Amino acid sequence: MLKCGKMNLQNIKTYNMKMNEEMVVMNFEAFILPQVQEQYEQDGIIDGPARREAFNNYTDMLCKDGDITEELYNEICLPNHLDN
Repeated sequence: MLKCGKMNLQNIKTYNMKMNEEMVVMNFEAFILPQVQEQYEQDGIIDGPARREAFNNYTDMLCKDGDITEELYNEICLPNHLDN
């Protein structure tokens, strides 16, 4: 189970809590980014547009599912260390 501090993702769902930016990025790195790398970065070159699109799609899903606030959705961006 992916943990962020004392909270894990199951507790967030159980207690109807919202994810914070750190949790969103950590989840993206653990579950979404490996799929992007497998599909678009087989040559070892980072595909920034593919990563940004995947991050946007991921945060869009989280917002629609109520897992993040609309405010966070409007402000969050793919961190630079994942885009370069």
